[in-house]
Amino acid sequence: MKTVGLFGATVIALAVTAGAPAKTIRMNWVDSQPWARGQIVYRTTKIWVHDDRFAVTTTITNRTLYGFRFEIAPGESELSLRGGSFGIAWRDPSWGGIIQERAMHDIASSHFSRPLPKIFRPGETITVTFTGRSRLLRTHREWWVVYGLVLAAPGKRQPPTWEKPSYWLSARTFKS
Repeated sequence: MKTVGLFGATVIALAVTAGAPAKTIRMNWVDSQPWARGQIVYRTTKIWVHDDRFAVTTTITNRTLYGFRFEIAPGESELSLRGGSFGIAWRDPSWGGIIQERAMHDIASSHFSRPLPKIFRPGETITVTFTGRSRLLRTHREWWVVYGLVLAAPGKRQPPTWEKPSYWLSARTFKS
């Protein structure tokens, strides 16, 4: 058996206690985004958070009569400026008693467990885990899930009315 000196034991103890422990949140959130006289359904089953990293597992179902595609935008931004990508978002803090609009900011995911379809066809369902990282996970505590920017798919069969690009936020929040 190998022994560890006092200095070695201290380093091991610091390594074990440094940072917050990983947190897995299991849920069954269902969010429905109205689109093209139907809806896009997002069923989120798991969120994992550790230090500056996150992962979200979601099943997406196209319950419309039309195909659509997701626009993927990298980085961090104010949602109203860029439109949003798959990831997580936080809201600016309120200033006690002052009525104001609080901007939403997002952290876009940087990796998907599998590629999203180029065209998400009517009736199609896919389960995907999207991941990302940001130091902001250490400072903000309440988060929404952002479900990508939806655009009409190119082709002959278009929605009967113009559908502007739109993203969707989860109706619920989680704490990091």
